[in-house]
Amino acid sequence: MNIGMFAGVGLLLTVVSVQSRPTGAPAAACSLIAPIGHTNTARILNNTVSYGLNTDIFTGGAYVPRKQYTLILNGTEVFKGLLVQARLMADQKTPVGNFTAGGVVKLSACDIPSSAVTHFNGDDKANATFVWTAPANGTGTIQFWYAVVVNYDPANLENTYYTMQTNPIRESNGGATVSPTALFWLVMAAVCIQAFKSY
Repeated sequence: MNIGMFAGVGLLLTVVSVQSRPTGAPAAACSLIAPIGHTNTARILNNTVSYGLNTDIFTGGAYVPRKQYTLILNGTEVFKGLLVQARLMADQKTPVGNFTAGGVVKLSACDIPSSAVTHFNGDDKANATFVWTAPANGTGTIQFWYAVVVNYDPANLENTYYTMQTNPIRESNGGATVSPTALFWLVMAAVCIQAFKSY
């Protein structure tokens, strides 16, 4: 799968002193979408490693309220863990929409049920697929926040992970689409009406 189709901004590489969570991220990780309570050093990551979500499924960069979307987290290297949550862009913290568990992911222990997904084992993963149901009308622009744990060394209590946010995804204006055939007949009807009025 072409990694170029995946979008992620604000990519950071962080090496931290932390014991891995092979059965999924704890509730406390939800606020930052990253391992917490540890001294860490972050630096800008080069382009040799990349992880992202297939946000190209949002036509025109917009989601349709209450529609279900199948998202895929993929990367240039295998990974062991993840935490993904959609958030309101206005405050960058309010969870929006609902996730459905399946495959290599389960619902997280975040405060709001179904607001995020995480891994349930520490096995290597080439990708992770899950379903997100968009929020109701009037929610506004959102972003997906996610963390990917690439490796961990329990003996040395060291993790390597990435934290990312997608580009903004706006709410669809709800405008109905018109097929080319229907558009043709609408135009023809308008022309006929105009011609009739001119007599």
